[in-house]
Amino acid sequence: MTSNEYIDDKNPFLVYNTPGILGCREDYTVKNEYDLRFILYPIGLALSTIFLAATLACGFLLPAAHHVLHWRCQTNYVLCLLIGFAVLCIVQLHTKINLTLCVILAVTMHFFTLAAFFWLNTMCFNIWWTFRDLRPQNIEKSQERCRLRLYKLYAWGIPLLIVTIGVILDSLPDPENKLIKPRFGENKCWFESEKEKLPFFNGPIGLLLTINLILFILTARELTCGLWKRELVKSTTERAALGRVCMKLVIVMGVTWITDVLSDALGGPREVWYISDIFNSLQGVFIFIVIGCQPQVLSAIKRIWCFRGHRDHGTAGTSNHHSSSFQGLQSTGDTTTNSITNTTKSIPVETLC
Repeated sequence: MTSNEYIDDKNPFLVYNTPGILGCREDYTVKNEYDLRFILYPIGLALSTIFLAATLACGFLLPAAHHVLHWRCQTNYVLCLLIGFAVLCIVQLHTKINLTLCVILAVTMHFFTLAAFFWLNTMCFNIWWTFRDLRPQNIEKSQERCRLRLYKLYAWGIPLLIVTIGVILDSLPDPENKLIKPRFGENKCWFESEKEKLPFFNGPIGLLLTINLILFILTARELTCGLWKRELVKSTTERAALGRVCMKLVIVMGVTWITDVLSDALGGPREVWYISDIFNSLQGVFIFIVIGCQPQVLSAIKRIWCFRGHRDHGTAGTSNHHSSSFQGLQSTGDTTTNSITNTTKSIPVETLC
C-alpha cells in the first residue's frame, strides 16, 4: 500500500489512489446499526402526517373558532408541521432521489419545520399574554387583525430569511470549504453535518424552545399562584379545566422537541435516543389527541353525523336542525367564556383550551 492507502478495524475500507475505488476487508461484515430506526421512523412520520391532517379537519368543524387569534396561530402551526412531516416521510422512504429534487425537498423541509417552531413560539407568547394579568380581555377585531399580521410577519418572515441566506450561501463557490453553509444534497437531503445544522436549524430552534419554556413557566406560575388561590375558582370542573390548560401548555410548547436538540448536541450511541426519535416522529398523533379530541369537536362530528342520518331518512325540519346545529358549534374558549360570564362572572380559564 502507498501512503494514501489505509485499512484498520474502525474503517474497513481500503482507499486506493484511483478515485472511486474501494476495497473491503474479507473478514469484515457491514452491520446495519440503524435498520430498526429507519423502519420505525418513517412509520411514525406517516402516522403523524395522517393525524395532523385530521387535526386540521377537526379545527374546521368549529366555525365559531375561526375568529380566535389562537386558533389561527394553531392552524398555521399544524399546517407547517404537516408539510414538514410529509416531506421528511418522503425523504425517509426513498433511497434514491435526484440531486435537484433532493435540494428542493431539503429547502422545503427546512423552511416549514422552522416556520412550525416560530408559529409555536407565537402560540406560547399569545397564551402568556392572555394569562399575564389574570384579567379578562376583550380584543377588538382591528386589534386581532393587527396582531395576526405581526405574528405572520414574524413566523413566516424570519424562517424565510434564514432559508434564503442558506440557499444563497449554498450557491456561492467555496472550493476550500471555508463558508458555513447548509450544503444541501452533498451527502443527503438535509444538512451536511451538525456543524452546518447549528447556525441554520438547531441554534434558532434551541433559542425558541428556551423562550417557550420561560413563557410556559411564567404562565404556569400565573395559573398556580394566581388562579388557584382566587375565590372564583372553586368548583371541581374549573380545577379540572386548569389542569387541562397546564397539560396542553406543556405539550403545545414543544418540550418533547428539546430531546431532539439534545441528541444532536450530546451525541453518543444512537440506540440511546431511539425512544426520543420515535416519540418526536409521533408528534402529530399527540397534537391530534390534544386538539382534535376536544369535546366540542366530538360533539360537532356527532351533530353532523346525526344531521346526515336525518337527511338520508327524509326527516322533516332538517334544514332548521342543520342551521341550529352549526350555530351551536362554538370553540372551547367561546363556550367556557360565555358560560362563566353569564353565571359566575369568573375568569375564562379555558379560553385557549
